[in-house]
Amino acid sequence: MNKDTILEKEYEYIVQTTIQANEDRARVFEYFTANIVAIVGSFTIFSTQKELSALILILVIVFGFSSFLNIIKTRISWYESVVALNKIKDYYIESDKSLEKAFVWRTSTIPLPTKKFSISFIQSAFIAIMNSVNLALILYFDGVHQAVILCAALIFALIHLALWDRLLRVSK
Repeated sequence: MNKDTILEKEYEYIVQTTIQANEDRARVFEYFTANIVAIVGSFTIFSTQKELSALILILVIVFGFSSFLNIIKTRISWYESVVALNKIKDYYIESDKSLEKAFVWRTSTIPLPTKKFSISFIQSAFIAIMNSVNLALILYFDGVHQAVILCAALIFALIHLALWDRLLRVSK
């Protein structure tokens, strides 16, 4: 592969990452919308069908947890792809030092999979919070004391974030 081809491929990669970032934002908005609909729907039918309200929220939690795991898997796949891409770039840079200036993203600059405040982290934290709110509502509908609800919701969010960190540390 000549250096013009690798530069072209790098450009294509940058374009694809931009498109993917927009798609990721759309998925988070869809999850947010589903949560709002479920919460409003649960309050609307709560007075007549408490069990149905809880079931709706449980299904949203399951959907949210599935999305949460999907974000983790996507982050792992992204990291593995970036490492592979940068190995190829390192190879070409080694044989032609003039290419160093052309590549902004390099092996030494790859963010760790566990990087806080990455798009993946923010999306995961958002899902953790929304799942915790849904759990709190389920407990509220069941008449659980407010202090217990608050503790359970906080623990549930922390479990999500600990799982995020643990699964991504394994991928390094």
